Amino acid sequence: MELQMQLVQAVHVLNHDMLSCNRVAANQWLVQFQQTDAAWQVATGILTAEALNIHDFEVELFAAQILKRKIHSDIGTLLPDGRRALQNALLVSATKHSSGPSQLLTQICLALSALIFRSPEARSLIQQLFGRLYELQCQGSGSHAVLELLTVLPEEVTEEKTIVANVNSDHRRQFSDELLSHSSSVLKFLVHLTENEAHFYTVRIGCLLEIDQLAVPSHPLIAFAFACLQVRESFSVAIEVLAELINRHEVIPPAVVLQMIVVKDTLLLPALGTGNEVVVKGLCWLMAELGQSAPGLFARGTPDVLSLEEAMLGCTRFQSSNWEVAETSLPFWSALGDYLINLGFEKQSGLRAYIPLYISLLDALVLRVQVGPKSYNEDDIDGSTGLPDSLAQFRINLEETTTTVCRLLGPTQYVTQLLSQITLELPVLWQVIEAQFFLLYAASEAILDGPALDLSSLVNVFLAISEERPETIIFGLGAQCTIGGKGSAMASDPANLECLLWIGEGLHNFKLSPKEEEEVLCAIGRSLSMVTSSAVLNDALHRLLKPTYDPLKELLIADVENRLKFVSAESAMLLESSVRALHRLGTIFSQFPVLSSSSVIGEEVFVGILSQFWPLLEQMFSSAFMENNSLATAVCKCLSEATKTGGQCILPLLPNITKFSSENFVSFQTHVCFLKLANTLTEEHGHQKEYAPLFVEVAGVFSTADSVAALSSSYACDNEPDVAEAKSPDADLIFGQGVLATAELHVEAALNRATICCTVMHRGAALAAMSYISCLLEMALSSLTESVDCPLTAAVLKICTQCGESIVSGMLYALLGPSAMSRVYKATTILQQLAAICNSGSSRIGWSALQCWIVSAIQALPAEYLRHGEAERLSATWLEALRAAASEVDAGIT
Repeated sequence: MELQMQLVQAVHVLNHDMLSCNRVAANQWLVQFQQTDAAWQVATGILTAEALNIHDFEVELFAAQILKRKIHSDIGTLLPDGRRALQNALLVSATKHSSGPSQLLTQICLALSALIFRSPEARSLIQQLFGRLYELQCQGSGSHAVLELLTVLPEEVTEEKTIVANVNSDHRRQFSDELLSHSSSVLKFLVHLTENEAHFYTVRIGCLLEIDQLAVPSHPLIAFAFACLQVRESFSVAIEVLAELINRHEVIPPAVVLQMIVVKDTLLLPALGTGNEVVVKGLCWLMAELGQSAPGLFARGTPDVLSLEEAMLGCTRFQSSNWEVAETSLPFWSALGDYLINLGFEKQSGLRAYIPLYISLLDALVLRVQVGPKSYNEDDIDGSTGLPDSLAQFRINLEETTTTVCRLLGPTQYVTQLLSQITLELPVLWQVIEAQFFLLYAASEAILDGPALDLSSLVNVFLAISEERPETIIFGLGAQCTIGGKGSAMASDPANLECLLWIGEGLHNFKLSPKEEEEVLCAIGRSLSMVTSSAVLNDALHRLLKPTYDPLKELLIADVENRLKFVSAESAMLLESSVRALHRLGTIFSQFPVLSSSSVIGEEVFVGILSQFWPLLEQMFSSAFMENNSLATAVCKCLSEATKTGGQCILPLLPNITKFSSENFVSFQTHVCFLKLANTLTEEHGHQKEYAPLFVEVAGVFSTADSVAALSSSYACDNEPDVAEAKSPDADLIFGQGVLATAELHVEAALNRATICCTVMHRGAALAAMSYISCLLEMALSSLTESVDCPLTAAVLKICTQCGESIVSGMLYALLGPSAMSRVYKATTILQQLAAICNSGSSRIGWSALQCWIVSAIQALPAEYLRHGEAERLSATWLEALRAAASEVDAGIT
């Protein structure tokens, strides 16, 4: 009982304690407990006992997982009586938890199936098990346990992991044969069971593989499954069985296609007529499985096959409260279309019938991507797109299908088909136009891969409808710009250029997300990169940026006039418009590498834009606006983009930008955007010696700020993960030779902080900290090729000497901490680098120092982490492994 309560407490700490050190200790105790013989009895007792009254589900789930792991690794330690007792206990537990939770029932059944599979007396255990199944299914909800057992038992045969588990192949075959010998009794059970979650488990382990494959299509199970389609209670079961058979047997699809021709008339078409979504979705899924498994069957062009494909068009058009049925049909059209393309359908006269079919599919897609006033509830809206969640997901999944349709029809016919449907007669169906523009946008990559298109008709349509309802053509903007950005013709024509600029100037009037605005501006940038006139390009950029300049200027004027002194609707609107304006400015800055690809574009264009906006940005940096995190983030991101693309042009502003970023971080230490901006500045220009003192000074300001200085423990880092992640990849290491020596104390402090961050729960902060450590050690390894009297070499090696023990300790705790597997590679790399440094005669650190660090780190572990004498064994093992690892990089050092 004492061990049981200790287990309960450890699980509670592991899942709920706020202190990472406590979680690590609990995890270590649980790992050790699972290796003891007592774990069998304690875990079994928890699963079969009455409620524990504290975290029942968590503890029972953990107990089931313990048994499953011990069965996989320690089944040989149980005597036959012990294995039989464990099987009975697991059956009792499965009955107890038959009604849920489902996750716990699954784990219990997985443990039971693993026990049976790995026991030497598997045959007798299987016989006993099936003898108990009748008892279970007569116990009310015990049927759930039966179904789960029948579902997971075959996994022991079909999963490849059993091969890794060193299970004898003869034993696996005997186990499979013994299961199959009970197929008839299982089928009888399933026939009489009407619950939807039933599964034909014998299908999963290959009950039809034992007979002549040519006889499979006429097997009674196939006829039985199709008969079950006609019964409402067994319809879903039959769909699952047929789908499983299609994927397991190559001879099945032709027979199923023949049956589906009948099912189409008896079930599918009536269901489409009455709006029976369950039947339509099930049959649509089955057809999609058929199409993906054997697309050649649907590429024959026979009347019967074409009639099935027309019925699938009905599924794509199917109107419902969501788009799940239409989405289910997409893999069918993609698989068939790809097959026809690879077949070279244009040369096959018998396949020309598929051109009208895919034109009809395109029309159906126009219908289904539309947003209608009655197509969704107002509460079911995706916040980022303004669309119903299911429609937003449907549009995301359309990319592959629209690409296939465009390739099959050809870009010219695809675009022509969509544009020919756009009419400007009143009343204008705006939801239809938006859908057509979306489908142009969705296939833009395939359109770009084809020959250049005449888009004058698209431009004319766009200009004609823009004045009346511009807010309805969001995706039209993207299609216009993305497709038009392919060649110079789009921007060289004055009318087309005017249309592009009209789009850019009006972005603030459209209800676009920042991501959508960015896509449109990037597409415009690609088009403008083809402009050959410097004067035209300068004018175009200033027109694009004027709607960005105005709200920023208005915000600053309102501040001077004290109109923003109190929170109001006006201040909220001005702040929002300014944030969007800064996002647009940052996007334009990010496009300068594209724009600079033209020979007529030089630094003067960038300098002109930066000169225009810098006074506004400087004034914002000095204002109380920086307290607003959204505005501060937008300003920092904008300047980060300018820094990345501006090259030498940004250098005159470096002192001011670094000063503003450090001062604002000291004032608003939860705004990590200032940290990120400083990192970008250092990454881009920290290697320039003339600015070294500036960067060292700024780095010192950040490191001594309260929020950064407070990162002195794993708990503190977990409480401020954003600051820890932004500060750990310090960027100080990019200072270069001669600079690191002047920032030695600062880098040493940063390194110690990074060793702490390696152990935090926040995965991003931990991995960033480990990258920082690895970067420093890599610099140390590289410096060993230089003279030890070099300032950089001396500084780096001194830092490694001072922080060696912290690094080893940090890696040890990182490997013991949460999500350790994601940190294993980085931790081993760091330890290898440190070992190589110590193993090098040039470093003068010596192997004995590493020995001391390892011994010290292991001995400092809490007592409950290690068994008696284990610290000495671990130290020796680690040293041997690290010596071998160090030798792998010695050649590179010398």
